[in-house]
Amino acid sequence: MINGCVKNCGLCKTIFRQAASTQGTKSRKSKVKNLLNIRETIIIAISRLSQQVNESKIFDIEKYKLLKASFDKPIKALKKQLAELEKEINDVVEFNAEMKNNAELLLTIPGIRQAKRTCIYRLY
Repeated sequence: MINGCVKNCGLCKTIFRQAASTQGTKSRKSKVKNLLNIRETIIIAISRLSQQVNESKIFDIEKYKLLKASFDKPIKALKKQLAELEKEINDVVEFNAEMKNNAELLLTIPGIRQAKRTCIYRLY
């Protein structure tokens, strides 16, 4: 019995399948949105740490050496995490035909590059 249908008819099966598909799409879009928010947080962290190192290089060599030694490992770890996150975002989008088609369509517009692919997902 599907959703209270006693006959278990084909129409009810089709409606149930479409509803499940829609729910899955909403879930994937929500997941992409959450992953993009995490991505933005990681990018900000990398930027802040890198900026401190770069600015100290200009004004205070001793501080630069200390910051570089302290921040190199965290920056590398964040960059690695960022790459893994972007792969996960791409995997989620590739699994959803609608999202994949929309992203590919947007990439045909002059001026939008493949490198900007994760930014395109913000449109969802």
